Amino acid sequence: MNAYVIILRILHIGGGIFWAGTLLVMFGFLLPTARSLGPVAAPFMGRLMGEKRLPDIAGGAGVVTVVSGTLLYWHDFGDIVPFNAPMAGFAVGGLAAIVLLVVGLGFATPANRRLAELGARAAQGVDVAAEIGHATASRDRLIPLMTGFLVVAMMAMAIARYL
Repeated sequence: MNAYVIILRILHIGGGIFWAGTLLVMFGFLLPTARSLGPVAAPFMGRLMGEKRLPDIAGGAGVVTVVSGTLLYWHDFGDIVPFNAPMAGFAVGGLAAIVLLVVGLGFATPANRRLAELGARAAQGVDVAAEIGHATASRDRLIPLMTGFLVVAMMAMAIARYL
């Protein structure tokens, strides 16, 4: 195995672990807890999403994962014809990850930035509860979709080599 493949695999697997882990913790624990706490959670979530830039960092890990995965796919299968089962498994996982990344960067990240701004205003004592409720509902509609694509990507990548 050459250094190119080793570096790509480290970036792909490490980035994927961070990206998937961050999303699963966010969707499964942080957001439901913040939702149940109501307005009192706004300063914490504002700091997490805004000042600490968790959505941007997770999105960056997603970009690293998708780019390195695409390069690995091309390295492993770029000249193989006809299409085989492992190629199909990695293709399904890769397409799910790409859709997840597009939805995350295109829709969820802007919504999280808006929530971070509102959280910062709430920390200053401004009443933004109604705006937070609306922005949260808009963002939360994406969570089942994103979770589905995340699970498909993880499962396909986990089993593709064994198809």
